[in-house]
Amino acid sequence: MTAKAKAEITRKMRLYDLRHQAASEMLAAGANLKGVSEILGHASPDMTRRVYQHTSIALRRDAISRLGNPLSAVAKIQ
Repeated sequence: MTAKAKAEITRKMRLYDLRHQAASEMLAAGANLKGVSEILGHASPDMTRRVYQHTSIALRRDAISRLGNPLSAVAKIQ
């Protein structure tokens, strides 16, 4: 039995799918963009960012939670 069958993965998988998932997971976990780019052998970190760095709902919520309350800053100025 193959590893794919043991994991009960039924859809077709390519090596690229594993590479894409690994790169996306590294970036989502906060890995350095340049480091991931070098691991993948890309010419520039910008290519890695455009192709692999996806935003998830969890990442969006985290970004919003870091914003704080912008209205409180306005109130302090006045």
